[in-house]
Amino acid sequence: MKISPKFKVAARKEPTQEALSVRNQRRKPSRSSTPTTEFGRTLRNLLGNTFKPGEVNEEELFAATAHQLIKNRFGDSIARDFRSAFKLNMADKPPTERFASAERATKESLKFFVDSTLMTQEEASQIRDLAFASAQLDDNIDAAWDSLGDTKATTSFINGEKLVQGRLEASGNAPVTASSRTKVAALNYGQTGTGVSRRSKSGGIKRSA
Repeated sequence: MKISPKFKVAARKEPTQEALSVRNQRRKPSRSSTPTTEFGRTLRNLLGNTFKPGEVNEEELFAATAHQLIKNRFGDSIARDFRSAFKLNMADKPPTERFASAERATKESLKFFVDSTLMTQEEASQIRDLAFASAQLDDNIDAAWDSLGDTKATTSFINGEKLVQGRLEASGNAPVTASSRTKVAALNYGQTGTGVSRRSKSGGIKRSA
């Protein structure tokens, strides 16, 4: 029986070098966003699908630092509860937010922990203040900024994870005071090569701790 030409199996095409390159990029995380520290792994894990490869902002660093401090002080179980609360608060953004605020979600998660008696108000305040100070990328230590417009304050993933890891190690997770908060936030300021990207903050909306 003669097979109709329309049923002939088409010859398999070998993928081009360009296609292979794209495929490999999808499979492998960028080296610029591969964690090299404990805090980096916490940061990557917390942000999940919202993570922007290669770049982090102050709000994201604030959230991940709070998560790391909770893990250090209360253990993995409570840290997982915080991550779950954070994800829910990110998803349940108010109408006033065009994009979900990691800063708001972090503070609401800490408040939930206090309301649920999982931690005291003093413990939550200490975690909030140390995380807020450790997440700063510039000399404006009274505000946490995102990746948008006039409120942009970002750095590379590698710089961000190493910066916060160093600050946490320097603080020793000690109780936070006004002077220690300023001291922690001042670490590494003025050094060259930090890779911080910032815009003028005069026109942005300021969110303070």
